[in-house]
Amino acid sequence: MIVHLARKELRQHRLLVGVNLGLFGSFLLLVILGESTQSRRGSPLELLFPVAIWIGVLAVVFSNALFTSELRQRTREFLDGLPVMRWQLLSIKLGLLLTMIWALALVSYGVLTYFQLRREPADLAFLAIVLCRVMVFSTFCCLLSAVACIAGRFQIPLYLAIFELLVVLVERYGLAGRDTIPFSLVLEEIAYERLPPVSALIQTSVATGALSVVFFVAVSVKDGIVPVVLASRMSHAEKVLVAGSLVAAIFVLFLWHERKPKEPYRLTSKRDSRVLERSAGGVAIRASMPSGLSDEQETLDRLHSEVLDLKTALDISLVPPIFVIHNSSLDSKRFEHGLLSQREGVIVRANLNLEGEAAGSSLGSEELEAYLISRTIIESSRRRLELESRRWVVDGLAQVWIDRNQGLGCLTDTRKERMLRRAVYARSKLGVVRLSEWLQVREALGSDLADALAGSVLWSLCSHAGRESSERFVKAMLAMDEPRDFRALWTGRGRTAEALLPINSGMSLERLLELWRSDLDEASLRIGEELSRIPKLEGGFEVHRDSAQSSRVLYRFRVHPPSERFALFSTVYASVSVFGSEIEPDDLLRDDHELGAAIEGELPRSFVPGSRVFAAIQRYVPELQCEVREAATRIDL
Repeated sequence: MIVHLARKELRQHRLLVGVNLGLFGSFLLLVILGESTQSRRGSPLELLFPVAIWIGVLAVVFSNALFTSELRQRTREFLDGLPVMRWQLLSIKLGLLLTMIWALALVSYGVLTYFQLRREPADLAFLAIVLCRVMVFSTFCCLLSAVACIAGRFQIPLYLAIFELLVVLVERYGLAGRDTIPFSLVLEEIAYERLPPVSALIQTSVATGALSVVFFVAVSVKDGIVPVVLASRMSHAEKVLVAGSLVAAIFVLFLWHERKPKEPYRLTSKRDSRVLERSAGGVAIRASMPSGLSDEQETLDRLHSEVLDLKTALDISLVPPIFVIHNSSLDSKRFEHGLLSQREGVIVRANLNLEGEAAGSSLGSEELEAYLISRTIIESSRRRLELESRRWVVDGLAQVWIDRNQGLGCLTDTRKERMLRRAVYARSKLGVVRLSEWLQVREALGSDLADALAGSVLWSLCSHAGRESSERFVKAMLAMDEPRDFRALWTGRGRTAEALLPINSGMSLERLLELWRSDLDEASLRIGEELSRIPKLEGGFEVHRDSAQSSRVLYRFRVHPPSERFALFSTVYASVSVFGSEIEPDDLLRDDHELGAAIEGELPRSFVPGSRVFAAIQRYVPELQCEVREAATRIDL
C-alpha cells in the first residue's frame, strides 16, 4: 500500500518534485565543483547551513503538495475500494515526506563529509554529532510544515505569527541566531563545535514531539474533520480579519518597542580607568578617563556648559547622552565616533592620555570640543544635518563656537590666525569652492582644512552682516523642528543657504562668497608668501592590471621643493560604492610611510575589476598645525 501511494504521489506531483530536486541537485553540483577545485576557504561543513535552509524550504513545498490538495478536495484519492481512514492516509504521507527530506539531508551530509575528510581527518564522534544536528533540524522542519498544512487557510498567518514571535524574542531578550532553536543547530559553528549542543537538541526534539502530537490529534478527531474544514478557501470577511489582525499586531509591536523604557548605556570604571559624569539641564556627559591623570572634573563641567549653551542656542529639544571614551591606539587630534542603536547616545573615542604638544585630544582640547559639538548637532538632528546642503554650517559652527560670547566673527587672535592660514591654503589648493558640493570639498581636503574653510565663511558673515544676523542665519539653517514623517520631503526643501541668508541677513549667498573671497585675498597678501614655501606633491595614482580578476593601484609623487621637515606621509584608501556616497572616516584604511624626495609604492591590497577605490595622500604640515590631504581621487577599475 505504501509503495502504491508513493508511486501515485510522485506521478501526481512529478513536475513540482522534479523541478525542486533539480534545483537542489544543481546547488550540490556547484558545491562539489567548488570543493573539488579548492576555490572556497573554510570547512566544507560550513555549507550545511544553506543546505539546511534549503531543505526547510523543500519541506514546506513538499508538504503543500502532499497534504493541501488531499484536504481541500475532501477525498482520500487512494486506491478505489480500499477502506483506509483519512488519518491513516495522512500519516502515511507524513512518513513519505520524512523519507524524502531525510534522504536529501543524508545525501547532502554525505557529500560535504566526503570533502571534509579529504581536507583533514575527523573523528567519528564529531561526525555523529553533526549528523544528529542535521537530522533533528530536518525532522523539525517536516513536522512544522505538516502542522502548517493542516492549518489550511491559516497557514500563512501561522508562519507570520512564528516570525513575529521570533522578532519579539530577539528584541525582548536579545537572542542571537546561535541562541534560537532550531537555527542554532545548523549555523556555521557546526563545522567547529566539538561538544554536542545538548540543550538545543533537547529543546528542538521536544518541540518536534509537540508538533507531532498536534498533527496526529488534528487528523484523528472525527476522521480529520478539523483540517478538512480549515482547508476550505478563506471568505472575504476572514481575509479582512486576518489582514487587520496582522497590521494591528505589527503596529502594537512597533509602539511597544518604541515606548518601552530602555536601559541607558553606561560606562563602567575599571582598574586602569575611572568614569566622570556631569548631568544637568537635559545634557549628560560621561567620560572614561585613564588612571594617573589629574582631576578632570572641572574640565568636564566646562564641556557640559558648552553643550548646554548649544542646546539653548539652537532650541534642541533632546540632546542624546555624550560618551567620551579613552582609546590609547589613536594619535593626537584624531577621533572616532561610534553609533548606538536607536540613536541613544553620541560616542567619541580619543586618546586622552597624551600630554605636552601631543595633547590635542585631551578632554580640555579645542579640537575635541569642536568634534564633540559637530557630532552632537548631527546626532541631535537624527543625522539630517549631515546632508550636504547644510553640513558646511555644522562644520563652521563647531570651529567658532568656543568664542561665541564675543560673536561668531570675534575669534581670538590665535584661533583666527590658525583658521585663516588653513582657509587660505585650502582655497589655493581647491580653486573654486562650492558650498552646495560640500561633501566633495571634505573628501578632497580632509576634515581639518574643510572645517577651517567653513568657519572662515561664517567669520566673514559675522564681520560684514553683524552678530545678530549671523546667529539668526545659523539657527535657521540648523533648525531641528522638521517633522519625522513624509512631510519632511517638502518642509526641508527651503532650508538652504540661498533661501535663508537673504531673509536673516539681507545678503545673498553670492554677495557673501564675494566678500569671503575678498577677506581671504587680504589675508593671503600677508601670509601667502609663507604658505607658498610649503612643499607640494606632484604626481598621482594609476591602475596596473595584473589579470582579468585582479588589479593594483600604484602611486608616484615627487616633493617640490625637497624638504627634510616632512618625515612621514600616509596613504588613505577605501573601497567605495559605484554611487557617489560619502566615505565615513572610520572606513578609511591608513598606512604610514617615510617621506623622501620621491614617493613611490602601491596600495597594500588588490582590487577586482569593476570596483571603485578612493585613494589620497595625507601629511602633517607644521605651518598649518594639521594634516593636509592631497591628490584625493576616486578610481574606477
